[in-house]
Amino acid sequence: MSASQRRKGAAFERRIVLDLKLAGYPEAKRNLDQYQESSGRDITIDAPICLQLKTGKKPSWRQALREAIASAAIGEYAVAVTHDDHGQTVAHIPWEDFLELLALSDVRHALQPRRDPPI
Repeated sequence: MSASQRRKGAAFERRIVLDLKLAGYPEAKRNLDQYQESSGRDITIDAPICLQLKTGKKPSWRQALREAIASAAIGEYAVAVTHDDHGQTVAHIPWEDFLELLALSDVRHALQPRRDPPI
């Protein structure tokens, strides 16, 4: 991996951490230990979620999701977050986990009509 690719990946991780903090997860931070160990967890967050991030021309969401699933502890949701150059950032989650999240009473109560459509 080239230095520019590492910088792009680190910048993407910092952006996702900031987004998570703004969403109400102040403990979100980059997992800088992942380079010394093979945890596969790019971001740590105070929620039962294992996040794996990929960015680039054509980031593989399948690979990212496989890595997140392999790294998730029992009871954690595996989520792959991808961003293609000049594109949209997308979270990928297994369908069964998505259905489980939708069934949570807090989520059902909190869901409101969609704001502006994504760009």
